[in-house]
Amino acid sequence: MTRARPELAFAAFRGSDNEALILRDLGRNDEAIKAFDMALQIDPHSASAMWNLSDLLHRQHVDIARADKLLDDAIAINPDPHWLAMRGRYRMEKHDCRGALTDFQHALQGEDAVLYASIGAASLCLGDEAEARKAFEKSLAIDPNQPQLRALVERGRPRPQ
Repeated sequence: MTRARPELAFAAFRGSDNEALILRDLGRNDEAIKAFDMALQIDPHSASAMWNLSDLLHRQHVDIARADKLLDDAIAINPDPHWLAMRGRYRMEKHDCRGALTDFQHALQGEDAVLYASIGAASLCLGDEAEARKAFEKSLAIDPNQPQLRALVERGRPRPQ
């Protein structure tokens, strides 16, 4: 095998992945899906292509089982905090509160008001009002400009919206 072949394969992958991103941004989603699929045929272990295709499928509300598997596979390769947070959000939509809480906790890196609010929502979903309150208060300490969350905490007993 010559040295040029791996470079050509990489160039073909980058071309397909970049084309897919451009097509997605142009709203040409069916073509973008095909381009992401092509990128994954060239490099079946590309976490970024898996994530991007998963994100597009979720946004389009199509083939959700495939989108979830792609996201799980991408996270197994690269546990990117943004991807973990998004999977947590998708899990909350499915009422998988325990899985969502785990994802939000693993995604947390530093002071992140949105993630603390998400941890609070998942804790509340699990019936743990004390942990929900702590997470909501931490979120408000980081970003006090959250009137709905503040009202929820000030009522004393958080309830899902």
